[in-house]
Amino acid sequence: MADFVGRESELDRLAEMADKVRTGQPQIAHVRGVAGIGKTTMVRRFVAGLADFTVLTATADLTETVVDNGVVDQLVRRVPSAVRAAAPLLARGVPADASPLAVGAQLLDVLGTLQATGSVVLVVDDAQWADVSSLQVLSFVLRRVWADQVMVLIAARPSPDERVANLLTRLVRAGPSASTTMELAGLAAPDIARLSRAVVGDDLPAPAAERLRSFTGGHPLHVRTLLAEVPAEQLRGRRIAMPPSLVSAVRATMDRLPDASRNLVEALAVLGARGPLARAARVANVPQPAEALQPALAAGLAQWWPEEPSSPVGMVHELQREAIYTGLAPGRRSVLHGRAAAVVDRGASWAHRVASASEPDEALAQELEVAAEEQADEAHHGLAATYLRWAADLSPERADHERRLLTAGVQVLFSRDRSSAAGLWPAMENCAHSALRSLCLGMTALLVRGEWAAAQRWLAEAMELGADPAQPRWVRATAAAGLAGAYAWGGRVGETVEAARLALSIGELPALLHDYTRVLLAVGVSRSAGMRAALEEMAHLPQQPGAVPTAQLDSLGCRGAMLTMLGRYPEAARDLANVVRRQRTGTFMISGSVPHCYLAAGQYQLGEWDEAAVTMEQARILEEEDEQPQNQVLRRMASVFVPAGRGDWEVAAEHVRAAHQLAQRMGGPQDLRYAAIGAAVLHQARSDHPRMLAALREVPGLTVDDASGGDGAHRWWDLWWRPLLVEGLLGTGHLDVAATQLAALTAAARDAPHARATVTRLSAWLLDASGDRQAALDTAERYLLEPDRPPAPLAEGLLEHEHGRRLLGAGRRADATTALETAKGRFGRLGAVPFERRVDVDLRRAGATDPVTGATIAGLTDREWDVARLVGKGCTNREIGARLYVTTKTVEYHLGNIYAKLGIATRRALRVRLAERPSVDVTPTALGDDSIGS
Repeated sequence: MADFVGRESELDRLAEMADKVRTGQPQIAHVRGVAGIGKTTMVRRFVAGLADFTVLTATADLTETVVDNGVVDQLVRRVPSAVRAAAPLLARGVPADASPLAVGAQLLDVLGTLQATGSVVLVVDDAQWADVSSLQVLSFVLRRVWADQVMVLIAARPSPDERVANLLTRLVRAGPSASTTMELAGLAAPDIARLSRAVVGDDLPAPAAERLRSFTGGHPLHVRTLLAEVPAEQLRGRRIAMPPSLVSAVRATMDRLPDASRNLVEALAVLGARGPLARAARVANVPQPAEALQPALAAGLAQWWPEEPSSPVGMVHELQREAIYTGLAPGRRSVLHGRAAAVVDRGASWAHRVASASEPDEALAQELEVAAEEQADEAHHGLAATYLRWAADLSPERADHERRLLTAGVQVLFSRDRSSAAGLWPAMENCAHSALRSLCLGMTALLVRGEWAAAQRWLAEAMELGADPAQPRWVRATAAAGLAGAYAWGGRVGETVEAARLALSIGELPALLHDYTRVLLAVGVSRSAGMRAALEEMAHLPQQPGAVPTAQLDSLGCRGAMLTMLGRYPEAARDLANVVRRQRTGTFMISGSVPHCYLAAGQYQLGEWDEAAVTMEQARILEEEDEQPQNQVLRRMASVFVPAGRGDWEVAAEHVRAAHQLAQRMGGPQDLRYAAIGAAVLHQARSDHPRMLAALREVPGLTVDDASGGDGAHRWWDLWWRPLLVEGLLGTGHLDVAATQLAALTAAARDAPHARATVTRLSAWLLDASGDRQAALDTAERYLLEPDRPPAPLAEGLLEHEHGRRLLGAGRRADATTALETAKGRFGRLGAVPFERRVDVDLRRAGATDPVTGATIAGLTDREWDVARLVGKGCTNREIGARLYVTTKTVEYHLGNIYAKLGIATRRALRVRLAERPSVDVTPTALGDDSIGS
C-alpha cells in the first residue's frame, strides 16, 4: 500500500479504539461511504498494523445475499481448525439453515477461546450485501461482548434499501460495546498531490490538485483513474479533458487489454465473488488463463492469491466490477451468466440463470418453482421464497407472476426472516382478488402484524375461495391452519378444533406448519374437553423426548406445556428441557420462546429459581431475533415470577407493565390473562390481596364470582390463576365466592400432586376465616406430616408460615416457632426475600431473637446477579458463558465487578455471601396480622 494517502484522522481514531480493545473494552467501528471512496483500502491499511490481533475477515457479495450465514462462514474459516472443532456448527462450514441464535452462541465461544492469545478483530466489508442470517448472528454476538478484547469493523455503502439500512444500523448499535461511525469523504487536495506522486511519479501542482478534487469530489478511485488515464499536461491545465464517467475510464483500461485478458476480467465481473482461476477461465472461454491474467493484474483490475491451492482470483475493487458489469452489452452479459451457471454449484447457479434471462422465461420460472417446492419440503422456507420471487419476475403472464409472488409471501412467513413479509404487503394488496392473495394477507396479519380480527376475515375468505376444486389444496389447508391459530389466540374454542382438523385432513401443509397445526388442535381440545384429552392428541410422539424427530419438535413442546398445566412438572421439564437444548443447537421452531416460558414456570414451582431466571434470559435472547406477536405477553408473564419472589420490585413491575400494554394492544383473552397472572404474582409477593383480585377481575371470560371457571380459553394456566384468585378473595373477605372457587381448584388439582400444598393452604385459610381454627390446624398438620411429599418449596413455605401463625394464635408458641423457622429456611434457600422477611416479623412475635441479617447484596445488575447465581451453583466461567450466551471474558468482567462491589476476592467468598440473606423493603400491607385471615 505504498500509494496509500490521507485518512490520518480516521486511522488515529481506529488506533485509539484498538488500544481500548486491548484493555478489554470492545469496540464497533462502522465505516460508511460511497463505492470507491476508500473504505476497503483504509480498513486493510489499519488491519495490517494489528500484529497482536487475530484478524477474521469477510467480504459480502451481491450474488450471495441469499446464502444464509455466508458472511459468518467466511469469518470462521479464518479461525484455526483446532479452535473451530469445539463448535460443531462452525467446524466444517456454517450450515445454511442453522439458527442465528445457535451460530451466535458458538461464535461467542470461539471468540472467547481466541482471546486467550490476544485481541480479535472481525472485519466485514461491503456489509450492505451481507445475508440477513449473518447480520442476525453478528447482532446477537455484539449484544453480548461486554468486557472482551473484540473489535468489529463494518464497511458499507449507504444502502437505498431501507430494510438493509435498518439492519446495519441495528448491528452497529447492537449492544453494550462502544460504537463509532465514520463517514468517509473525498481526499483533500494535498492528499491528491501525494497520490499523484505515488501513481505517476510526479507532483501535481496545488491548483491542479484542487481542480481535480473539485471535479471528482476527491473520490480516490476516480482520482486514481484520471491520474492514470489523462495526460499530465491536461491535468495541469485550467481545463481538464476528462472521461465523462468512471465507466468509460475503466472501459478505456479494458480496451487496452488483450482479448483474452479482457474476457477474463468480464468473467470475474459476472462471477462477482472471489473464486478459482480455472472457473473464471471456463466462464471467459480462455484456454490459457495464467497468461491472460497477467495483463489484468498489471492494469490493476484483478487480484490473485497464488499461494492458495485453487489460485483464486477476483476484482480489485467492487466499483471497477460494477463499471465493467454495467458496460457489458446485454447479450454478452447473458452469455457470461449462462456459462457461470454451468460452473457454480446448483444453489448459486439459479442467480446466474435468472441474470442470463434477457426476457420473460416461463420454462425457467417453472424450474425455479419446482426448486422452491423442494426447498420448502426440506423446511428451507426462506430460500424457497427467494426462488419464487425470481420466478415471479420471469413470469410472462400476470396471473403467474402474482401466484408466485404470493406463494413467496407465504413461504417467507415460515422462515427465520418472517418479519420481511411486512415489506411485501403493498405488493400483496395490489394483486388480483384470489384465494392465494387472501391467504397471504391473512397469514401476514396473523404472524407478523398481530391483527387477529383482520387475519380471521382474510383467512375465512381464503377458505371460501379455496373451496373451488381448481385451487391448490395447500392454499385451503394453510388457510384453515391459519384460522385455527387466529381462533386459538382469539379464544374461539370450537372453531379452533374444527379448523385445525380440517387443515390436517386436507393435507399438503408447509412442512413446519403441519406439526404446528397439531399443536393448535391440541390447544383447542384442551379448552373444550380438558387437558387430559388434549394429551391424547400428542399420542403419536415417542415417550422419550430424545426420540422425537425434529419435524415434531413443536408438538413435543406442546406436550411439555400441557404437562406443566397439569402440574406434572418433572415430566414437563424432561420434554421442555429437550426442546430448549435442541433450539440452542440451531433447530428452528414456530413456537419460538414458548417452550422456555413453560420450562421456567415449572422450574419456579419446583423451587429451581436460579434455573428459571437463566431460562427466561435465554427466552429474551431468543425473542430478540424474530418472535411472533402472540408470544410476547407470555414471555413477559413468565419473566415476572422470580424477580417478584425475590423482591426485585422494579424489574418485576416493568415486566408487568410491558405485559399489560402488549395485552391491551393484542386484545386476546389469553394475553389479558397472562398479564393478569403476572400482576397477581407480583401483588402476592407484596401481600397485596385487593390488587391481586383486581388484576384477575379485569380478564374477560375469567369468571371470578361463580363456579363455572370461565370460558375454555382459560383452562390453560388454571392451576396458576385460580389459586391466586382464591387467595385474593380470601384476603379481601369474599369467603362464599372463595369457597366456590376453591372447590373448582380442588377438582382441577386432583391429579396434580405439586398443587396439593397450595390447595391445603387455601383450604386451611378458608376454615380459619370461617371460624374453625382447629380444623384449619388439623388440615395443615395432616399434610405436613405426610412423608415423601412432592417438592413445592414456595407453596410449602407459605403453608408452613400460615400454619405457624395459627399455632401462635392458639398459644402453641414452641410449635409455632418450629413451623416458622422451617418456612424461613425454605424461603431463604429460594432467595424469596419478601416472604422471608414476613416470617421474621412472626418469629419476633413468637419470642425468637432477632434473626441475624447478613450483609446486603445490593447494587448488582441483573446480569451480575445471573453470573453470581450460577457461580453459586458451581458452574465454571465457560459453563456460565454458554448458559448466558456471553464469552468467558464477559463472565470474568462481571465477576470482577461483583467482587469489587461486595469487597471479596474469591468464588468461595461469593458463595458464602449468596447464602446470606439480602434485605428488601417490605410494604406495611405485607406485615399486617390480617394478611392471611387469622
